[in-house]
Amino acid sequence: MIGLAREGLALARFLSAHGALVTISDSKMASELGPALKQLDGLGIVFSLGANRVADAVGADLVFASPGVPPNLEAVDAARRAGIPVSSATRLFFQLCPGPIAGVTGSCGKSTTTTLLGLMLAAGGKKVLMGGNLGIPLLERLPEMDQNTWAVLELSSFQLESMEESPNIAVITNLLPDHLDRHPSLEEYSSAKTQIFRHQQSRDYVLLNYDDQVTRDMAGQAPSQVLFFSVEKDLKQGGFIRDGELVVSLDGIKRRAVCHASEVRLLGRHNLYNVLAASLAAALCGVEPRFAGQVARSFQGLPHRLELVRQVNGVSYYNDSIATTPDRAVAAINSFNRPIILISGGRDKQLPLAPLARAVRQRCKAVVLYGEGGGLLQNVLSQQPQDGKDGPVVHRTHAFHEAMERASSLAKAGDVVLLSPGFTSFDQFSSYEERGKRFRELVEHLG
Repeated sequence: MIGLAREGLALARFLSAHGALVTISDSKMASELGPALKQLDGLGIVFSLGANRVADAVGADLVFASPGVPPNLEAVDAARRAGIPVSSATRLFFQLCPGPIAGVTGSCGKSTTTTLLGLMLAAGGKKVLMGGNLGIPLLERLPEMDQNTWAVLELSSFQLESMEESPNIAVITNLLPDHLDRHPSLEEYSSAKTQIFRHQQSRDYVLLNYDDQVTRDMAGQAPSQVLFFSVEKDLKQGGFIRDGELVVSLDGIKRRAVCHASEVRLLGRHNLYNVLAASLAAALCGVEPRFAGQVARSFQGLPHRLELVRQVNGVSYYNDSIATTPDRAVAAINSFNRPIILISGGRDKQLPLAPLARAVRQRCKAVVLYGEGGGLLQNVLSQQPQDGKDGPVVHRTHAFHEAMERASSLAKAGDVVLLSPGFTSFDQFSSYEERGKRFRELVEHLG
């Protein structure tokens, strides 16, 4: 096994339980892996740490590479040249899963859509397990599954790029520039995403965002049946909005209402896409749209995704730490019609910042910038034309807690303080979750 991480832990336990002799190769040292190693105590696993050594890979009968491992890593290349099969935990699950699989991918909204779909299936009486890139490996839960159990998986581009299997129902929420630090180009990133339907059969379905030109154009590549979902266009069949209602139609004639758009608990236009995609997928799984509507009316969202932390003195504090790209931050900004004080910054992903700068200028009362990314966005803001309007107040800080303190001092009753950084967390935090938790802590300590 190359790479440990959360998925690797589950895979190591699974392989060991089934009699495999497991060697784990990880570039980190034992001191960096810490508690993860303790979870594997007593399993007879061999650890080769501090580097990904070619000798470990070419000496194996089968190599499993974690999603974060680059496919051109020297050890992986050496294994392939030696004729040793290279697989992944995701591929192994697909091969062993006894029931149908629904998979969700995309640049934004895949976690929310996956969760909505799982909840809709459960509401409709289906047996379902959710996992994948959500952080819940399902390999160890295979004993709970049978031919009637739906596995609903969030699938990242990293998980998909080496796949030779596809789910029975595939959903692509959208495709925007992301992970270009890993994928050499947008075309290669897009190609990795298409693996979610490339290996489908004619009886399978792929659901594509009609309003996203990139995903709409993928329809011609699908060997399976294509259905679209749209917020902008009234479609003959698929998922769409008519007279303010979210509806699904699988036969082009009978349209069944999910709920009114105003009843969706999740904030933002982007979440209407997520609800439509999940409702359409649920209908294909045999769930009546009324059950999808029940979920849409009640589901309040996942942590760190436009999460209302609390209201203090009339100011609403929202945690959208998941927004690690400019496009996600723009979607969050556009979800409010109240004055916004935006907190933005982090580590740069080399993505275009002009759209975020425009949204800040047009929609924000103030922006508080921190860290490496804050400086980059400040430069772009200073270069954009004013359009005859006063722009937002711009404040520059360095540490995250300073940005939070400044934003709070600027806010008045009726305002929104929005953490939607538009950059990764890796300058000051280990993950977007850690960043979001720190934001929550700071908000909870406000008077």
